[in-house]
Amino acid sequence: MPRLFAPLFAILLAGISISYVCYDAWAWSRAAHVVDSGFRRLGMVASDERPGGIYLEDDTLYWLSYARRIADGEGWRIRFTTVDNAPNGRPVHWSQSISWLMVAFGKARQAATGEAWVPALEQAAVWINPLLLITLVCTMGWTLWRRMGSIPSGLFMFGVVTLGDVGWSFQPLRPGHQSLH
Repeated sequence: MPRLFAPLFAILLAGISISYVCYDAWAWSRAAHVVDSGFRRLGMVASDERPGGIYLEDDTLYWLSYARRIADGEGWRIRFTTVDNAPNGRPVHWSQSISWLMVAFGKARQAATGEAWVPALEQAAVWINPLLLITLVCTMGWTLWRRMGSIPSGLFMFGVVTLGDVGWSFQPLRPGHQSLH
């Protein structure tokens, strides 16, 4: 019986950890959608103008603009932006991997829901960081399971997803390069 308890306990902790991350992402996504729709109604935005979604950092809007440009066929690497440092713009030296992820998630959402490209990109970007956190925690948890056993692995997974700093790095409303560091 004790040999069965430890793996079941670890699986329970892993399930709780993954559920916690998914619920957190869903709650933030829902809150942003409610606030965003309220602002859209309040502003009476014309149909040809569409303000960006609600995010916690300016960097996210830069990454979304790079993803739009990549999806529009400008190339795999954005080397210069006029979105930042107006009116001159600036060179872009960051890795484009997060932009590629945004394009992939946006295209997948667009194919699944039939939404227009920009709203699909903005809605899909919210799920990038939570899925990266789940990937990190499951990979590290599996490695710990093999080396140390199931209970330390489950406790590690639960501990990591509930840490405030980790939660901020993988915050659903700030998709960007910080979660890939």
